[in-house]
Amino acid sequence: MSNRYQHQPLTPLRRALAGFSLSETARYTKLTLGLWIGFGIPYLLGFPDAAVPLAGSTMLTLALGSSISAARSYFYKRVFSNVVAMPIGTLLIWLSTNLKQAHLLLKSDLEQAWVSPHLKRNAARLPVFACYQETFDSLVNFLETMDTFHDQFAALDAAWREMFLARLARLVSAHRQLAEAADLRVERPPLDAPPLHIEDLRQLTEDLPASNVFTSVYLGHLTGYGILLCRLSALHTA
Repeated sequence: MSNRYQHQPLTPLRRALAGFSLSETARYTKLTLGLWIGFGIPYLLGFPDAAVPLAGSTMLTLALGSSISAARSYFYKRVFSNVVAMPIGTLLIWLSTNLKQAHLLLKSDLEQAWVSPHLKRNAARLPVFACYQETFDSLVNFLETMDTFHDQFAALDAAWREMFLARLARLVSAHRQLAEAADLRVERPPLDAPPLHIEDLRQLTEDLPASNVFTSVYLGHLTGYGILLCRLSALHTA
C-alpha cells in the first residue's frame, strides 16, 4: 500500500517561528547570534586570532539564508566543505601563536637582559640570541612574501625558480646546522668551520639575474637571509 501524503497544519508555535524567520528582525537576530557564537567560542578556548574570521563566517552562514531552514541547509554545506580545512587551520593557528609568543618573550628578554637573572649564565650568548631573533624576523618576512606572491613566483621562468630553490635549500641546510649547534639542552663546543661564508653567499646569489620586480624581491630576501646566517656562522665558530 502506498503511503499517501497527509497535510499536517503548522502548530501556532511553528507558524510564528516560520513567520519570524522571514522577517527583517530575524536577519539582525541571526547576525547578532553569529557574531557572539563565532567570536565567543574560539576566544574563550584561547584562539583570539581565529575569533574574528570565524565570527564573520558564522554571521554569513546565518544571514545569507532567506529563512531559518535555508540558513541551516547552507550551514550543513559549509561545515562539510570545511571539515578537513578547519582542524588543520586551527592547528596551524595554535602553532603561527605559540611560536609568536616564544619569539616575543625572547625579544623582551634580550631588551632587558641586564635585569633578567635567568640570562646571566648565558650572558656570553646574548649576541647569538639577538642574531637568531633578527634571523627569525627576516625568515618570517621571507615566508610571508612567498605566501603573498606565490602566484607571481610560480609564473617566473622555470629555470630561475629551480636555481632559486636550490640556493634556498643550501641556506636552509646551513641554518639547520646552526640550529643544532645552538640547542642549549646539550652543551656543545663551537663549530669547527662556519657552515656558510660570505664568499659562499656571493657565489650563490651573483648568478641569479634580477630581471623584474619579483625576481629582485625574492633575491633580496634570499640575500638578507644568507647574510644573517653568515653572521651566525661566525658567532658559532668564535
